[in-house]
Amino acid sequence: MQCVKKMRTTASGMRDRGSAGLQVRHLLVAVLGAASVSLAAGIPSGLAGASDAVPRPIGGDPRAVPHAGASLPGGRGGGLAAGYGHTCAVQEDATVQCWGWNAFGQLGDGTTANGWVPGSVVGLDGVTSLSAGLGTTCAIRGGGAVACWGWNAAGQLGDGSTTSSPVPLGVNGLSGARALAVSDPAVCALLEDTTVSCWGWNGEGQLGDGTTTPSRTPVPVTGLSGVVAIDAGENHTCALLAAATVSCWGWNHYGQLGDGTRGDASLPVTVQGLSGVTAISAGGSHTCALLTDATVSCWGWNADGQMGNGTTADSTAPVAVSGLTGVVGISAGNNGTCAWLSDSTVRCWGANYFGELGDGSSLGSSVPVVVDGLVGVVAVTVGAVHACASLIDGTVEGAERTRDIVD
Repeated sequence: MQCVKKMRTTASGMRDRGSAGLQVRHLLVAVLGAASVSLAAGIPSGLAGASDAVPRPIGGDPRAVPHAGASLPGGRGGGLAAGYGHTCAVQEDATVQCWGWNAFGQLGDGTTANGWVPGSVVGLDGVTSLSAGLGTTCAIRGGGAVACWGWNAAGQLGDGSTTSSPVPLGVNGLSGARALAVSDPAVCALLEDTTVSCWGWNGEGQLGDGTTTPSRTPVPVTGLSGVVAIDAGENHTCALLAAATVSCWGWNHYGQLGDGTRGDASLPVTVQGLSGVTAISAGGSHTCALLTDATVSCWGWNADGQMGNGTTADSTAPVAVSGLTGVVGISAGNNGTCAWLSDSTVRCWGANYFGELGDGSSLGSSVPVVVDGLVGVVAVTVGAVHACASLIDGTVEGAERTRDIVD
């Protein structure tokens, strides 16, 4: 999962669909249900000023404790994807609805107008899963075909062009997709043959093909097979292998590849000293792994304590999260991480500028803290500056960043 670094500046000028003159409280990322989420960010310097203007952060006021999320009838558990400022959900009829920020057409409704309520993605059906990034959204359809829409400055829509699209476009030459990871401006797909293909920006080796040459269509990640899961961070991607080990590639300034170095890798490298892995989650510039003993290890950027080991020192190799056991699942965001436990409660650690740790404060923590008043949790999703939980009764609560906007 990946997000934008330190989103503390503000931007105004968002416009309601046909609601000029109205004051609206906009939920930056509304939530619906249990799902894996890819939040993309980190705009490479080589793309600044490319075919589209660079997306800007949206300001907001925090809610530091969990509260009920927006509801969307027909949402399917596991079919939710939260991007930088937009969210999409698969419906019971296998269509998709999206809402939120839409500067690049990432809502897929044929416009670039922001959507305050869920709206249907044009011409998209048979969807089984979603992944969303900074300004790009992708979906797997029946048969494993992939369609993407939104921002396309680096060819991350996979259609052979660099023209953004407010409606879904088929990814050229790709079939048999089982999972997606949008790091925006790059996208990777796990295929039925347990290999991975990627497309888009490649300045730091994000495509894993041994080059730094961008590609507008999918290219295979070199020397990688036996993959069971993938996740993307800011400009890096990691793969969980059938051997319960992890390989990563791409940008490595903070050691987020976990290979003991800070050098970028255009080919997959093995995370050092890590085995018995059951799940992975990639944050902004850090990565975490859930192990078979129900503990968690993290590596990479740690300026806000997002590795959870009681320090703010970066690490180029995995370190154990302090005092955390009985973990069922993990989700890494931009500057923080959350874990849900076997007792159906949640612990979070890292940055807390906007109350995203859910402990009722805005104080960050380099060790796990309990999310206040939250029980019966079955899954957690961490976004850029928010976190949300799906509860056993089918409802959702979240601590999220909001803003009052006057058009």
